[in-house]
Amino acid sequence: MGKFALALHDWDEPIRLVTEAAKNENLPLLSPMIGEKVNLDNPPSPENWWKAIN
Repeated sequence: MGKFALALHDWDEPIRLVTEAAKNENLPLLSPMIGEKVNLDNPPSPENWWKAIN
């Protein structure tokens, strides 16, 4: 099994950029893990889950 890049940027670059932009504009942002269920009536606290993945 192998893998190869389909884009010219790091896999986490889009979420890093949008997270930083939301922070700079003081906007709320939910970024659940892929497949994670989110209850919008009781949203989870912000978490940068992608930082723990290599």
